[in-house]
Amino acid sequence: MYLIRKLINNSFFFYSLIIFSFIILNFIFYHLFIQKYPNYIDQDGNLIISQLTHAYADIVDNLVANKGYYSNFFDIEIDFFVGRLPFVPYILYFIYSFISQKYFLIILVKNLILFSILLFLIKKTIKDNFLIMVLVSLILAIPFNTQILFMIVPEEGYITYFVLSLFIVFISDLKHRINIISLILICLFFIKGSLCFFIYTIVFYILIIEKKKTPFIAIFLCYILWSSYAFIKTNKIISPISLVSIGGITLASVNNDKFNSTYPYINPDTLYPYILDKHREEYKKFNNEFEIDKYFKNYTTSYIKDNKKEFMLSFIKKLKIIFFNIKKDAKLASDEDYKKLRYSNILNLIFLYFAGFIFIKKIFENNFGKKEIFLVLFFISYFFPFFVGMVYTRHVVPFYLILIIYVFFEFIKPKIQRVINKF
Repeated sequence: MYLIRKLINNSFFFYSLIIFSFIILNFIFYHLFIQKYPNYIDQDGNLIISQLTHAYADIVDNLVANKGYYSNFFDIEIDFFVGRLPFVPYILYFIYSFISQKYFLIILVKNLILFSILLFLIKKTIKDNFLIMVLVSLILAIPFNTQILFMIVPEEGYITYFVLSLFIVFISDLKHRINIISLILICLFFIKGSLCFFIYTIVFYILIIEKKKTPFIAIFLCYILWSSYAFIKTNKIISPISLVSIGGITLASVNNDKFNSTYPYINPDTLYPYILDKHREEYKKFNNEFEIDKYFKNYTTSYIKDNKKEFMLSFIKKLKIIFFNIKKDAKLASDEDYKKLRYSNILNLIFLYFAGFIFIKKIFENNFGKKEIFLVLFFISYFFPFFVGMVYTRHVVPFYLILIIYVFFEFIKPKIQRVINKF
């Protein structure tokens, strides 16, 4: 034990071991991913941008070709200037254009940058190298969680790093804590539109409870910046609770007469053509992305009002995905994945239930602190848009990893420290 601690306390050995292990994990992920999706790369191992999913291909391709920041979603013959927030496209554009086109290196650079931020904040908060190694191992131990962390799309490959960083800083007493929180919230703001509810919740908590204005000012300026860009491009003012212009179409794809008969066995993304064909004559009348967005939001609102039982049924299904699902996520109509077990989900749920036990115990002990406050704020505000939309396991991974960190601080860390103190 003494020898191990001496080696780990050596900073060069410690960081070399962690970074080397992290690179190896990225290498393994890359090869497993390419084995399953060989169409992502050309014969030289370069990323084929057109293969990027979740509506990022068009945007990144246009940026690389110096055509500007816009895309054409689905088969709608209108330029979408605010269809996606810019953090992910610009990260990929920067790495692809100025560092490397090799898919492995794009994955590695993206993950090294974000992991280094997380590791730095963990180090500042915990300080003990052995405990840091244990926590990092827990974060990277469950294969599916690591898969989501490492992916360059969708957004959860970025969100998860920043949410974990935010949790670490939120519960800490770091110097410049509020400024760091503000910087993390700025990054989250520009990653995914649905995060706005979570971001605003944290901002107002800090403003009202902690009496700190910096996060509020930072996010207000972010909104002004993004809204100004939207106004310049579209002559429309964007809503602070609807930061992208494809939210309406997304909501319509999960609030319709076919959703409950397919979800979660078939990915609702497959319903986009159905929705677009059904409403084609209507949305073809519109001249810009916001008019289309408004139309589909009105449709969604009407559908939910007229189909409350169907909506409640879908809500229950989404809760089951979070708290009970142990199957793989379905992707396509022909996909058989949903019938298969995802063993990572079993491990995640073990941590979830154990974290829930600790959480309830602390309530009864009247020991409700910053960690518990963050869990409540995160669960309510982060999942709210998903309950209106759809939930799959990748959306839940940030929550699972927060709970793993919570278990570490509340159970594992005290146990380890007691063992260490004996030596």
